[in-house]
Amino acid sequence: MGIKGLWTVFAPYCEKKSLHEIQGETVAVDLSGWICDSQNVTDYYIQPKLYLRNLFFRTVYLLLADIKPIFVLEGDAPELKRDVMAARNAVQFRGAPSQSSKTSDKPDVARRRFRGVLKECESLLKSMGVTCIKGSGEAEATCAQLNAQGVVHAVVSQDSDCFAYGACRVYRNFSVSNSAGGGAMQGSVDCYDADVMFKSNGFGRNKMIALALLCGCDYGVGACGSSINTVVSFLHTVPDDKIIHRLISWVSDTKEYEERGRWASLPGRCDRCGHAGRLHAKKVKMLISWVSDTKEYEERGRWASLPGRCDRCGHAGRLHAKKGCPVCATGRGCDDKGHKAKVAEVKRELSLRTRALSCGVPFPEPKVMKEFLNATNNHNNQNDLTTPVPSLIQFVKLMCSKLDWTERYCVEKFLPILTKWHLQDTVICRKIKPKEIKKKRNPKGVPSYEVVWDDINGEFEGLIPDDQFEDDEEPRKVWTSIERQDLMRKYYPDLVEIYEESIKKPVKVKKTRQKKDKENQDPD
Repeated sequence: MGIKGLWTVFAPYCEKKSLHEIQGETVAVDLSGWICDSQNVTDYYIQPKLYLRNLFFRTVYLLLADIKPIFVLEGDAPELKRDVMAARNAVQFRGAPSQSSKTSDKPDVARRRFRGVLKECESLLKSMGVTCIKGSGEAEATCAQLNAQGVVHAVVSQDSDCFAYGACRVYRNFSVSNSAGGGAMQGSVDCYDADVMFKSNGFGRNKMIALALLCGCDYGVGACGSSINTVVSFLHTVPDDKIIHRLISWVSDTKEYEERGRWASLPGRCDRCGHAGRLHAKKVKMLISWVSDTKEYEERGRWASLPGRCDRCGHAGRLHAKKGCPVCATGRGCDDKGHKAKVAEVKRELSLRTRALSCGVPFPEPKVMKEFLNATNNHNNQNDLTTPVPSLIQFVKLMCSKLDWTERYCVEKFLPILTKWHLQDTVICRKIKPKEIKKKRNPKGVPSYEVVWDDINGEFEGLIPDDQFEDDEEPRKVWTSIERQDLMRKYYPDLVEIYEESIKKPVKVKKTRQKKDKENQDPD
């Protein structure tokens, strides 16, 4: 969920990008968001491991698109999130209590039931050679810190509170489908940039936290309920660096807001300038009520409806503005404007303040502000971001046991990841090597080769049972992949040269006139 109403505020600044536009970027992915999406697609008990399948194919797509993901696992949830977690568990597990909650009336913030799911996903990702780290609390807080430190270019998450934790850019609605508008590359994301919005309308991180306090987030329903439009209108009237102090002043400066309330409720003020004076309004009503003669009534009616007159003294606009008016108690050059709008702003803030202070909980909630403003910075150790070596054997064991995939299917789906890992500058231990290039390919307009790979040390010999091959089928068919020509030329130039030489057509020798005549004269 995140902060209520924040995506609506961000909507005018959203930019849809195809995945090829973010090639080469490193992104922090909130793993729990992807898991929950998969668990909500179908009944949890019918396909309990669907999250593993979706996680694998999404991650493969990112890797093959040259987008490096860093997956962030949830730590212990804040105490503030107990009620939200209890409601989610009731939906996901149909109200079945977890083992820890059977002995306690409070929801489990340690996520013991969810921890097993995260462990399975972590094992899958590490077998694919993908970096995984665990935060001390909320995953989106860890993702936001990685983004704020410049470790990643963006955060992939559905939760808007990433911005309140300090994220600069968030990719939402990640999709790899054809209908996502990604063109030839397929797939797209909705890009939300906090800097763009702040430069456009001054809505920064502090205002996002204020919106969470007033309208609600994962840690509470908010002090003002669902008054999103009213709250956003109020936030636009206060600078971002002063909004938190302003909310605190609702509690600390009681006398000041009482004075503002009296000022906003003063009667007999001009809507244009706010100055006092009732004489003109009373005179108009009195004259109209005394009319008995039709002509006199018509004349007085025309006088009362003359345009461009001050509502209080009846003077023309220029006279009132330049010379002032004793009736309105104004001096020379009174050009104040917008009094009505100022009164509306004050009354709106006073209304929000009244609702906030009478909501029945402390305001502004100190625990919520502490959660967002003092998020723990626990990502300075770069050793946590090391990339593991992909392991085909571990992958086959996991997917065969969890999803009932066949060994052959596992090898076919995993091979592109393994070959891509070998086509890079620093490879710790090579386990396969290209044996031959069969032919040229051109998938999606990318010049490529169809390459057959060979097991260097015989580590994968017998990995696929014989009964999974058809009669007279060559095993090397399973170990065939499509690789880019530029990468093959860079890392295996000799093999490419051999192949290119093999497909060269012999030079056709053009026959001269003398050879043709000689051939014609030769006897049969």
